[in-house]
Amino acid sequence: MNSISKKLLPLTLTVLFSTPVKANPTFKGNPSWMLPSFVEMTAKYPKRLLDLASNLFSQERIAKASTTASLAHEWQHRSAMVNSLGEFFSPELKVKEISKHQQQAKALIENALLKDPSLLVRDTAVETVGRIVRMSPTQSKAWKKSLESAFLDSKNIVQGEGLFIRESILRILRESNLKPSRKVLNAAKSDLNPQVSYMLKAWQTNSFDSL
Repeated sequence: MNSISKKLLPLTLTVLFSTPVKANPTFKGNPSWMLPSFVEMTAKYPKRLLDLASNLFSQERIAKASTTASLAHEWQHRSAMVNSLGEFFSPELKVKEISKHQQQAKALIENALLKDPSLLVRDTAVETVGRIVRMSPTQSKAWKKSLESAFLDSKNIVQGEGLFIRESILRILRESNLKPSRKVLNAAKSDLNPQVSYMLKAWQTNSFDSL
């Protein structure tokens, strides 16, 4: 992140949380949950939203948020941002350069899914992928690799027991009509979280080969 971006991010968030000046969009979100404001930006100010998202999810910004008391709850903004990025895949969205915006949004969502230090943000990314696939079923295969990588990530397992994000991932894969790879299936089978291993029954149907 360049020096200008570092200075602008806190100011941008402050503007979003306060009464906007003339020529700025009208934001009605609050400091703890910016989703309505971010969603509004996807249609009206897509580039501004993507720039803000890039700064929020930068390694430098996240590192600062993890060590600065005043930014302790910034994970909430990242969670709201991930949710709003899913709106770029809505069939109803009509903005210029939508394909380019979708590529950038996908990269940011995958970054949150795989790298964000907050489990809740990572899980929000999983749910966002599920919503994207429901809106555009043809997108499903494009997300399979990142979902499986997240499932196998050691951040989402504690002493052999998968965290709830693993349940979310298996559910989204099933809803997306995607069969997990053998590696994921074996990992789920050995998971000490009974809810994870139980979900394997979802693939013992006529749609897929039995485990």
